[in-house]
Amino acid sequence: MFLWNNNVRLKMVPKGDYYLLLLIWNCIFNIGILIQGTDVKGFDDTVLFKINWPGRSGNELLDTSDAEPLVVTTENNERYKCLLPHFQEKEKDSIDTYNGPNPLELLAPLFTQSSCSYRLESYWTYELCHGRYVRQYHEEREGKKMKLQEYYLGKWNKTQFAKLNDELSRQEHDKDLKASDDVPMKKIDGLNMPYLQVNMSDGTLCDLNGKPRLTKVLYVCYSHGKHDIFSLKETSTCEYEVIVLSPLLCKHPRYKPQESGENIINCHPVEGSPKKPKNLIAMEAESLKLRHQKITVRITANVTKYLMLVPTQLL
Repeated sequence: MFLWNNNVRLKMVPKGDYYLLLLIWNCIFNIGILIQGTDVKGFDDTVLFKINWPGRSGNELLDTSDAEPLVVTTENNERYKCLLPHFQEKEKDSIDTYNGPNPLELLAPLFTQSSCSYRLESYWTYELCHGRYVRQYHEEREGKKMKLQEYYLGKWNKTQFAKLNDELSRQEHDKDLKASDDVPMKKIDGLNMPYLQVNMSDGTLCDLNGKPRLTKVLYVCYSHGKHDIFSLKETSTCEYEVIVLSPLLCKHPRYKPQESGENIINCHPVEGSPKKPKNLIAMEAESLKLRHQKITVRITANVTKYLMLVPTQLL
């Protein structure tokens, strides 16, 4: 994913720093480069890099930081010294040294307090009472009475809690299972997030397939969450998925979200080169022009639609 503004921003992580700049210049600027060094390795897309163009301040070439210098040349013979941060994969919290509660036990207070979370939509209201049930309902007043339409999308009980708790406890104490690091992950807003899945079953019978409704509740660590329903969707006929953001899971090292901090790459002009490559400036100008054109078209369409709705005698 590429986001354009005064700086170039890209979501790309190298295992080899030189390969990163090769991709930047070839994919973004579509210009040729000469690179000092040829450390080409694999790459993935789990960390953000951001390119800054701070210009020449007079002492940047004497930079004594631990950044890796890399000189690149564009097809217009513009030369830049880019300082690449040393990307070091952060060590994972040692699972072997964690002796705290399993993830379900961390969520237990939420289940025992009879806590419920809600999601309001245009017609339906969704009620998730943690550890008990998921309900879909609509209330409508008819005279002095309230008409209630409701469906249970899944239920959970103490037996299911005990079964899942035993399974997770075995995993916590089994070294082989610990080492496998098989916590499921789901991409949420572009980030890979580990989650704990609670299957709520035996809901109201579905008219379409004759089976009880079923909901998978995915609990995700979010330190600022309040057990909110992040999303709720029907994944297949009468089967649902709910994502809940809870700070309780963040106490477990295996359920912490992956780091996604930006790594800054500063590119300074050398030998009289402009602050930014000419091709990049032209690309930004073209992008700004296209955005302006889209806004103009949208405004024109809205005005036209309004005029068509207004009676002729009022014009």
